[in-house]
Formats: sequence, structure tokens, C-alpha cells
Amino acid sequence: MDYDSYAKPGFVPSFDVPDIDQLPEEVVRLCGGSSACLFDYVATGSLNFANATREQSQSFNDTRESLAEKIYLCPP
Repeated sequence: MDYDSYAKPGFVPSFDVPDIDQLPEEVVRLCGGSSACLFDYVATGSLNFANATREQSQSFNDTRESLAEKIYLCPP
């Protein structure tokens, strides 16, 4: 791939918050409360992509929570 494959000077990103009432029920059910999942569905139109985002977000949150647990050690 060359520069022209990646350079899109006219690209305008979307920062709109998806309107849940305008989305198919299947998407809302799949994404649950994940705004990243909903956003990715709206941006790509792909349930698979949205589901991957939801899974990665859940994995990240699980890891973050496990790292926040305090581990108590015996005194030296």
C-alpha cells in the first residue's frame, strides 16, 4: 500500500453520540450499556465489529478491576 491508500484529506470524523432509539433492537441488546460498541456499530454498520469492541471493552474493564484489588502480604 502507498500513501494514497491512507491519506484522506477530506475525511471528517464523526463525534456524534448514537441515538439508541434509532438503532435496531439487536444492536442495543448486543451492546448493552457500551457506548463504544454502539458508536462502532453506527460508524461501521457491522455487528461483528461492534461485538469485538464490546468484548475488548469488557476485557479491559475486567483487567482494570483485577489490578485494583489490594493484595495483603505478611510483614517481613
